[in-house]
Amino acid sequence: METNKDRMKESSSMTKKEIRWDKKRKGLCGHFKIVLKMIFILFILLFPVILYINKFHGPLSNDSSDWANFGSYIGGVYSVVLTIVLVYVTHLLNARSEKDSKRREVINKIYEKIEGITADDVYDINKVNELVMKINTARIHINDVYFDELIRFTDYLKNVIHDPSKKNEITVENIKRKLMYYYNE
Repeated sequence: METNKDRMKESSSMTKKEIRWDKKRKGLCGHFKIVLKMIFILFILLFPVILYINKFHGPLSNDSSDWANFGSYIGGVYSVVLTIVLVYVTHLLNARSEKDSKRREVINKIYEKIEGITADDVYDINKVNELVMKINTARIHINDVYFDELIRFTDYLKNVIHDPSKKNEITVENIKRKLMYYYNE
């Protein structure tokens, strides 16, 4: 099985032309998958109608009871399909909502830790280490870019502990602003 390191080595040895071709190929595969999904959905939607026509083939009826029977059939079939689709969509929305809620909870706790550290004039190394532990345990809920920003920020805090002249309020405010932005995404 190919690991991320292997893929990174492979991509770093590729030329720019090969990388562009690889991206184009992946894009085409993505479009092909979408087209296949659309064809499948169209087939699922038309299949009951095709079955009905195949079973009761003939010219269009002038009898309203035949149309009522057809409407009952279509309504019965598509209500089940629509129910399944809506249950699936509801499940996806609930999962996303739970994920967003957990992400916000984690960001809020990290923000509170940063507030606790930066409220003092002199930073406490134990509090910074607690922040690092909190960030690492919350890794699964944090976007890679923000995770890297937070790790750089903890490195900044450690540098300030060793050399207080490196203290910069703008750095602290920037990380707070980024966390608030990420919280509201």
